[in-house]
Amino acid sequence: DDIPFNVLLAMTDGDMDELVDKSEACYQLMKKRFSNKDEVQSLGQIFALLDDSAEESCKRFVEFADKLKQKKRKIDSQFLSVFGTLLFINKDTDKLIDDILEVDQYLGSKKGNGYWIGNKVVRLAFAASLVEIHYGCNKSTKITSIFVAAIRQQIATMLATDMILFS
Repeated sequence: DDIPFNVLLAMTDGDMDELVDKSEACYQLMKKRFSNKDEVQSLGQIFALLDDSAEESCKRFVEFADKLKQKKRKIDSQFLSVFGTLLFINKDTDKLIDDILEVDQYLGSKKGNGYWIGNKVVRLAFAASLVEIHYGCNKSTKITSIFVAAIRQQIATMLATDMILFS
């Protein structure tokens, strides 16, 4: 599961040693907070692509997670990378969270949306992905384009599966 992120890192213009060091620094900063070490590693790899320092990226993510928790929802550790990609969006955190919760509430109100988005944890991650696609990313690199395209394909597959199974 590291291969896609390593490919994205390799496609950057940045120095590979610096990207790996930044990824490792993020991992070290976040591993005590979240239990899923594979997802923490993926989160570090995503943060390596941001212009912010490792410390600033991790701080922003923790603030986002804390604000979401204040709204009685939390980021499940199996979806850290989904929420981590939201740091690419240049929007107010409170606005992003409100939008995610609005999409989540809408999805939860629909009958027949199937197991994948019927589960509250998965549905919240799905809502975050939809909000990310809606806003797009402020980083205009080929990495972001590839990453967003992969998310869109994943969402389209999930929706198609649900429509086939529950129509």
